[in-house]
Amino acid sequence: FFGWIAAGRALRPVGALTARAQELSEENLHERIGYDGPQDELKELADTLDGLIGRLDEAFRAQRSFAAHVSHEMRTPLAIMRAEADLALADPSATARERGLAASVCDATERSEALLDSLLALARSESTMGDRAVVDLAELAGDVVGERIDRADAAGVRLDLELGADVEVAGDRWLLERLIANLVDNGITHNLHGGWLVVAVERRGDRAVVRTSNTGDRLTPDQVDDILQPFHRATDGRRPGYGLGMTIVCSVAKAHDGVVDVRPRDGGGLDVEVSLPAEPVSRRPVGAAPPRPVPAHR
Repeated sequence: FFGWIAAGRALRPVGALTARAQELSEENLHERIGYDGPQDELKELADTLDGLIGRLDEAFRAQRSFAAHVSHEMRTPLAIMRAEADLALADPSATARERGLAASVCDATERSEALLDSLLALARSESTMGDRAVVDLAELAGDVVGERIDRADAAGVRLDLELGADVEVAGDRWLLERLIANLVDNGITHNLHGGWLVVAVERRGDRAVVRTSNTGDRLTPDQVDDILQPFHRATDGRRPGYGLGMTIVCSVAKAHDGVVDVRPRDGGGLDVEVSLPAEPVSRRPVGAAPPRPVPAHR
């Protein structure tokens, strides 16, 4: 009995060290085990693990920094290529073959710029956010949807917008805009001619919720899981994109301590809900009424 008690006391620091090591992941590699004990074999093991975690942290940071820097550096040559192609298209003396090549270059550069934007959003969402501020998700969603009404009309998709009041979060405005933009773009791209897309922003207690629901192809739960994987694209190859849309949505939500719920609709299409921690309701002037929900139909 006394031997069992002595062994338990001797191994208690090992259990504490193991529990602390299990708490560390790629999201908090900046933290350390920080074992504070006598200079023995256990202290040496903890310091060795801290050194390993530090090297892993540097490797993750270098990878994210590399993706961000490459995305920035590639913008300049792409802009030059696009400008040269636009000049060729505007040249009245250009032949039909030259115009065709210039149009192909413009299309390729546009797709490359979209890919770079996606990679930059991923790199930024997976690193420490530097531009945290209070963001009105309803206002942001209205701006994003307003920029895509013409595209929805061209695709034959009816676009409905439902905005609630006091839907504010603390975060990176650019990343949150990418989150909503990817949800709307996916709802338009992966839809049917004559279908519909509903974009709703509301507050539920202490959570800010962005919800999209759209018609489209029938999907199984396994296919929905595949959609959440990076670089997954439709097998028919008819739709544009690089398969990073939902990956960015999940990454941005995770960076803002949010969760994403994606479910297939019974009649086809998807229901996507992103829930983020909401900011406390701001004080209004005495007698001022809260903004009314704004439904928009197109």
